[in-house]
Amino acid sequence: MLSDRAKYLPGLKPAPSETAQVCAYFALSAALTVGSLVLAAKAALPIALFALAAAAVTDVEAVMMLRKSEALADFVADPDMGIEKVSSADDAPNPELKILYEIIEGCLREAGISNPLTLLVNSDKKRKNSMGIIPNRGKAVVTVMAGSEIMKFLKPAQIRGVMFHEIGHQLQDMYYEVRAGQFLSVARWATFAGFAFLAILAEKRGERDVLKLSQTAWAFAMAYAGKLCGRGVSRVREYQADRYGITLNKSVTPLLSALFKIVNSMINQSGPLRRMKSGAVRKAGPIMKAGSYLFWPYRLEKRLSVEHPRFSFRVKRLLEIRKNKVAAERLEAA
Repeated sequence: MLSDRAKYLPGLKPAPSETAQVCAYFALSAALTVGSLVLAAKAALPIALFALAAAAVTDVEAVMMLRKSEALADFVADPDMGIEKVSSADDAPNPELKILYEIIEGCLREAGISNPLTLLVNSDKKRKNSMGIIPNRGKAVVTVMAGSEIMKFLKPAQIRGVMFHEIGHQLQDMYYEVRAGQFLSVARWATFAGFAFLAILAEKRGERDVLKLSQTAWAFAMAYAGKLCGRGVSRVREYQADRYGITLNKSVTPLLSALFKIVNSMINQSGPLRRMKSGAVRKAGPIMKAGSYLFWPYRLEKRLSVEHPRFSFRVKRLLEIRKNKVAAERLEAA
């Protein structure tokens, strides 16, 4: 969906630090996969062959699913699923959805994307305030899934900020990146499954094979470490989509205010336990502080296993970008 106009806009190219981080994560992920396959080949060659076959089959299935998604223009919404299709502003069932359609269409046009827009309105309670673009490499149509109550939750300017962030994800064009990551992940987990099967089989036969158990543990460790590498790539892409989005929107404030509202809503609608886990607002007493130091490996794993960066980190980056932008404008005016 990378338009000719967006392709040459300043600021819509990967920063060297982002490219370096993604390459480092993928290099480590590939090394872990090769390590697990070598371990399998030395222990039992069929496990390595099974892992490669499983990864290849999964990749073929993923490509077939992506090709099917190119026909999303002909998507027929199912009322029983709570999804309603809006193909134009005039087809909107109510004024709010008409305004939403016009806002999203305006964002696409500003980004230089002239493809027809299909808006899918989801009335599911868990998705009522969500919004995102469904990947479609066919580029025949841009399909946006939006919650039924997003117009009540966010202001039009905030919706524009979120929408430009989602357009930023589409400008990344991560088709081959996603396929490579999935191939490596399936190969690692299939290797672990093969070792686990052999260990269980040996246990049922009454043979406690310490070597097989240790190999299974190593295969699991490699698979899980590779998963954390994939999550690291996802966090880098979120930062990048933020930067692309505010470049297209020419303003940091809409996305920043939308993020504040989303997180405040999560905190207010959740109980004390969820509020403590979110990390957005934390008033830690002496006991909680002591516990946090005791369980730091658990906290570190939680931080590394999330696909989206922490809210505070994203806000800090956005504020830094706005600060630099204001300083540049003042310098230019002087």
